[in-house]
Amino acid sequence: RLATMARDQFARATGLPRSTYLGGGTGITPRRDIAGLNLSRVPAVMLEAGNMRNRTEAALLRSPAFQKKEAAGLAAAAEAARQFEGGAA
Repeated sequence: RLATMARDQFARATGLPRSTYLGGGTGITPRRDIAGLNLSRVPAVMLEAGNMRNRTEAALLRSPAFQKKEAAGLAAAAEAARQFEGGAA
């Protein structure tokens, strides 16, 4: 669920399309080979924030204004996860 929330909030904030090369069009690919994810004692996701091989996305990733959009999307995902887990005040 955390991955879905992160994907959706990030896409909403940035307007970037989902990755289609893995995950069957979902943009989500479980990984068993990344210790930071698999050994975490708290929910964790790894998010691909853009594709540097795509000229348009590479230019966006260098833009401070776009970086703020990415940060807002990540913050929204963290807040959605916190509320989902019952941490809302």
